[in-house]
Amino acid sequence: MWEVSDEALFAGYASGDPEAAAHFVDRFQRRVYGLALAIVRVPVDAEEVAQEAFVRAASRWPQVSTYQAPEAWVRKVALRLRLDALRRVRRQAAALTRLGARPRPQPALDPEDRELVEALRRLPRRYREVLVLHHCLDRSVEDVGVHLGVPAATVKTRLARGRTMLAGLLAGADDPASKSQQGARHARP
Repeated sequence: MWEVSDEALFAGYASGDPEAAAHFVDRFQRRVYGLALAIVRVPVDAEEVAQEAFVRAASRWPQVSTYQAPEAWVRKVALRLRLDALRRVRRQAAALTRLGARPRPQPALDPEDRELVEALRRLPRRYREVLVLHHCLDRSVEDVGVHLGVPAATVKTRLARGRTMLAGLLAGADDPASKSQQGARHARP
């Protein structure tokens, strides 16, 4: 990719040049997404926060482009979006409590589904995420990698390990006797 100065990039973006806009987003999206992910901790929600911050920058670009560091403004907007969302959730919870609202009853699960959900909950998060995204939401390995910010090879490894761990949990491999047998299989001679 060819390099372009920030000043030229901002000027092109301000003029409405779609290519300059794409370069601006390409240059700063990883930083903004990284900040959002550190705050939100859910990749899809982090993408949404970052995207909304860039949309707001685009709608106010004549003003934002005059700032010394427009990308810092975008990061600040992303942070404020998350804080506003948290405040909104707290206000809603407080209002529901004042109104005496009760949580909706959860639909009853079949025994097999309940067992699967419980086994998934016991898996480490990194394995649970890839299994649910890939198998339950029908996402491709590449798409899961993009959403989680990891290479496709990492997704494949986590899928394989996660499936093995899940199968063990579903087969009752979490009892002490089977754990000791499993440990003996993996011990070095």
